[in-house]
Amino acid sequence: MVRLAVLFVLMGLLTACASARKSQEFNNTCAPTPVMQSDLSDFGFTPQPGKVAVARIFASWCPYCKADLDRMAGKFASGEWKPENIHIFLIAYKNHSENKTTFNQFLKDKFPSYKFPPGSVDLVYADEAFPELSKKKNKSGATMFDGWRGVPFALVFGRDQRLAFRGHFTTSPDSEDKHYKYIGQLQAEACR
Repeated sequence: MVRLAVLFVLMGLLTACASARKSQEFNNTCAPTPVMQSDLSDFGFTPQPGKVAVARIFASWCPYCKADLDRMAGKFASGEWKPENIHIFLIAYKNHSENKTTFNQFLKDKFPSYKFPPGSVDLVYADEAFPELSKKKNKSGATMFDGWRGVPFALVFGRDQRLAFRGHFTTSPDSEDKHYKYIGQLQAEACR
């Protein structure tokens, strides 16, 4: 009986890991994609031609999101990421612990402590809950946030504005390290 229970637990873990991997989408080719950086303009963001764009759906109460903000700010502080090469877009959304008031309080009280380089980050509050926001489509009809199951969720666009990564990167420390390294590598891409 114990062996059977252990077997089911192991099968569950393998299934969870496999589904987490399936929720990640990498694109290493320099070619147009159904979702492009310019689609972020629907949120009020100005596209950043020639820059890697890192978009995050995040929540101000989320410890993983705060750790991500620390890591990204640290990449800029260390010089691994250059503000002239990488731009951050942060999208907060309406949920059980987030509303426009809590978002504004986060911007005022907490966000400055991350010490991002001036002009390297844009933030918006999308006054939509997960069910609506997760189904958001761009002008061509492509779903923007396929695979979004929690926060933080990432969209990373190459210097040529194509979608280079979509998914969750916090499935393990190894995945996170590869994610940040991948963003750094996109700075040196030849394609525009």
